[in-house]
Amino acid sequence: MAHRHIAMISGIALLMLLVQAPAPAQRGKFGNAPQAKSVRLGSNVGFTLLGDDLTKSSDNYRVGVMGTLDFLYLFHPQFGAGLFAGLGTMSSSFGGQTASTFYGWYGTQFEGRFIWSRGAIVPFVFLRLGGLTHKPQFVTNGNTVEGETETIFTYGGGVGMEILMYRGRKPLYLRLTYGSNLTSSDELDNIVSGDQRDGFSYLTVGVSYYFGRR
Repeated sequence: MAHRHIAMISGIALLMLLVQAPAPAQRGKFGNAPQAKSVRLGSNVGFTLLGDDLTKSSDNYRVGVMGTLDFLYLFHPQFGAGLFAGLGTMSSSFGGQTASTFYGWYGTQFEGRFIWSRGAIVPFVFLRLGGLTHKPQFVTNGNTVEGETETIFTYGGGVGMEILMYRGRKPLYLRLTYGSNLTSSDELDNIVSGDQRDGFSYLTVGVSYYFGRR
């Protein structure tokens, strides 16, 4: 599944960064990029994509909306760790029934950064581990049934890019992100069958504000 591939690629890229990380004397080449001991505050909005795990096509996939906030501490210009939290909606359909879910998503984030053009462009990979609390609602033939609230474990990763918009002691970046997550639940897609770890993908755009050591 795409969710597993994204997580695997993110993990491999993080290992490559660890191997290639420069010595302290070389860090001047990072230019305008946020330095070690900087802190990022970020906000992102975008779309989620969820479909049932029994189909080979994407014709029944539905798009939801999401928003997240994140806090990241850079212990090296190319590596950081922090927290994230967000809210959103997801939905899917199968056999004449539509399931929609309102959820809260939260946890830890680990990020590896490739610094280009002295910090003007920063591609990155990330891993996320955390929880997702959701409450499903089912609609069948016009009848609505409320499901029970469920809290589940979720994990995954993704890729993205930051583009410098404001150059200064507290730089501001445009942030683009694509990621996929797997969960410990079989309830997200409204089908208790198929893959036992339902997943979802997301695409967001936002801003990253850095402050602290420069």
